[in-house]
Amino acid sequence: MDHRYAPLTQLLKDNTQLVAAWYDDPILPNKIIAINDGHSPTQAIYKTNPIQHLPVEQQNGSTIRILRTPVTRRAPQNINQICQDEPIELGTQVQPSRANWLGTAGAPVSWLDPNNARRWGVLSNWHVLADGDEQIGRPIHQPDTASPAFAKLSAWAPPDPNEINHVDAAIADAQINGFHTIADRILDLGTLGTKPLTAAVGLSVSKSGRTTALTHAECIGVGASVHVSYGHFTATFEDQDIFAGTTTPFSAPGDSGSLIVGRSSLCPTALLFAGSTEITVGNPIRHVIAAFGLLFPFN
Repeated sequence: MDHRYAPLTQLLKDNTQLVAAWYDDPILPNKIIAINDGHSPTQAIYKTNPIQHLPVEQQNGSTIRILRTPVTRRAPQNINQICQDEPIELGTQVQPSRANWLGTAGAPVSWLDPNNARRWGVLSNWHVLADGDEQIGRPIHQPDTASPAFAKLSAWAPPDPNEINHVDAAIADAQINGFHTIADRILDLGTLGTKPLTAAVGLSVSKSGRTTALTHAECIGVGASVHVSYGHFTATFEDQDIFAGTTTPFSAPGDSGSLIVGRSSLCPTALLFAGSTEITVGNPIRHVIAAFGLLFPFN
C-alpha cells in the first residue's frame, strides 16, 4: 500500500457508504473529495478519518462498476461496432471466445516476450479479454465468435479482491499465421502520440470505445482510491485517475478497455476500466506499462 494513498483507502474502509476518494490537490491538499454509493443515506464521516486536519467533501454518486456489456444482436450503433476488414483499427468491440460479454480493444501496443522477441498486439482489460478463462492463446474476436480471431490472449494482470490493486489489464498478440491483423490507429482518433502522458486535474482527454464511440472529458481527480464492483466481488484500487464528460457521458457499459488519451496530443494517459453515471475511472498508463513492459507507440 502506497503511503500517499493509504489514508484515502482507509477512509473508504472506515466509511462503507463511500466508493471513491481523492485529494483536491495531490501536492498541497486542502480537502478530500469523496463519492458516496447512492444506496446508503448521506451521513457524516463520523468514523476514523486518517487525515484529521483535512475536511471531507462528500458528493452524491453511485456504485462504481466495470464497464463491459452483455452480448447484443442489435444493429451497429456506431463505427466502433461495425466488423472491420484487417488490418483492424482499435477502439473496436471485442468478444473473447466462450464469453457472453463485449468490451473494447483499446489500443495497439508492443512488448517483449519471455524470449526477448518483439510482439505486437492489443491492450484492453483483464475483465474484457480473460475473466475466468485465463488461457494463453484464447481467441479474441470482433464482434462474435463466428468471426475469425484477430488476436490471441498473451498476458493479463487481474485485480485481487484481497489486495490493493493498480491495474485491470490484459494484452493479446495480434499476429495470426504470421500476419499482423491490426493497424497502428484508433478509430476516430488516429495514430497515438509518442510519449505517455500523466494525467493532471484539468487535463482534456478523449477516448474511442465500443458503446459511446468518440467522447471527451476532463480529468477531475488523480491518485484516487476506489472500490469497484465486479458483480461477484469488489476490488479496491489505489492511485487511479478520475474523469468526467464535458458535454456528454464519457463512457458507458461496453467501453471497458478503451485507451484514454490527451485530447490535443493523443498521448496515452489511462486505461478505462470502470465508472458510474457520474464518473469514469482509468488505470494510469504508467501502471499498465509497468505490468507488461509495454511500448508506445505501436511500431
